[in-house]
Amino acid sequence: MTATIISLMNKLYDAESTNGWTLNKGDVYSGFQREGNYCIGDQVSNTTYHFYKTLASSVNLQGKLVTFWVMLWGNPDTLANGGIRFVVGDGTNRVAIYVGGSDKRGLRFGGWECFALYMDATYIQNNLTVEQLAGSAFPDLTNVTEVGPGFKMTTKVVGTAPNVLWDVCYYGDGLKIVGGTASDPGVFKDIADADASTSNAWGIISETESGVFEIQGNLIFGDEGGSYDTYFNDKNVTLFYKDMWVPSNYYKWEIRGNTSTTTSFKLGEKSGSSGINGVVIRSPSSKNLIIDAHTYSSSIDEFGLYGCSIISAGTIDLPDSSAAEVLNTSFVSCGIVKGYSATFKNNNFITAPNQAFKMELNHNITSSQFISNNVGVLIETPGTFTFDALKFSGNTYDIENNSGGYVEIQCTNGANPTTVLNQGSSTTTIINTVYVTVKVVDSSLNPIQGARVYVYNTTDDQEIMNQLTNENGVAETTV
Repeated sequence: MTATIISLMNKLYDAESTNGWTLNKGDVYSGFQREGNYCIGDQVSNTTYHFYKTLASSVNLQGKLVTFWVMLWGNPDTLANGGIRFVVGDGTNRVAIYVGGSDKRGLRFGGWECFALYMDATYIQNNLTVEQLAGSAFPDLTNVTEVGPGFKMTTKVVGTAPNVLWDVCYYGDGLKIVGGTASDPGVFKDIADADASTSNAWGIISETESGVFEIQGNLIFGDEGGSYDTYFNDKNVTLFYKDMWVPSNYYKWEIRGNTSTTTSFKLGEKSGSSGINGVVIRSPSSKNLIIDAHTYSSSIDEFGLYGCSIISAGTIDLPDSSAAEVLNTSFVSCGIVKGYSATFKNNNFITAPNQAFKMELNHNITSSQFISNNVGVLIETPGTFTFDALKFSGNTYDIENNSGGYVEIQCTNGANPTTVLNQGSSTTTIINTVYVTVKVVDSSLNPIQGARVYVYNTTDDQEIMNQLTNENGVAETTV
């Protein structure tokens, strides 16, 4: 492993002993624990049981992601019936939050599964089923003293062996990835291997099969503090974000840097002027992954997306830098891509529900397709914009002008925008390129080289062409 993984997660409880736990017949077990040396097991025989640990001091969980591991030997009930639950209390009020079941499973690692839950009272009560266990109100998440798992099992236990087991629980903000070198950069397997370790088990990322990863937390690439160089470059892998209990747009990548260190982040690889061997990134349509590579633009030395497919992401905010490039990448059902001055070439923007791409005056996007989006290109600054080989088809609007002023679109190399949504006082003119070609031949139809060709506009006598024919007898220009 070349990358260094810094945990932004704090341990809420472990399962190294039964001290402080409210149990049924529970005990500790070793040999198959997820973290540390032991896990706790108990029996829930065709019934419901809630287990919780009383903490030594209160913990503030507000706005944090909680991850916790369970392993079941038998069948839990459905999510609607609370097959798998998270118990939280403040000493007065205690509730069980339904997070999983036979029809909703957690992030997998071997026989273990990890559930993730964003801790906010309003979010939880609006989106999950909550069962009151003690008191009459939802507990104060800034003053939590009781935490643990709960289960509703539909199978009967035979003998004395446990049928429910649980292990470590964390709360926090995700993971930070630094380190690597130009010749040996960090990759997603580095992160998953660190999470897989029984010394960690954060429950953020798991490699479910070779080159395929499940993720349910936030990742930061690079060090804004200036202590680490960061080189990260992976290719030919697939990333799936879990549909876990987090708000829309909670999942996030941040690419950070410092001017005193090097930050290089690339997915896929560049071959000539093309992007190949890219990464597939898919997030749930209701839990869009946000990518922020813009906040630390001036401190990011290299950024590249090469041959990638990004599906159902949210806003993708790229560096405002000529050192950033996006080649042969598809953005499918994503939020707006803010490209700034980054190089974009041979990309596809497909079925964006709002605007697909935000264009600046100093943009550098060419040879790209906008297909079946609500809006292909958003412009918020008055001025003249060149559309070089930008092709549009099936969009509700090819262009949205929300600049409040006049925008002129100059089309070259087959660019073909037609439909415009002018917001407020905005106005837009599209100037399409016309190709003028004249071929001069003699009476035997042989091309004449060096003939002077003049072409004028008949309405105002403006000169359109004044040039000599080439060896094929052709003179051509665009207007």
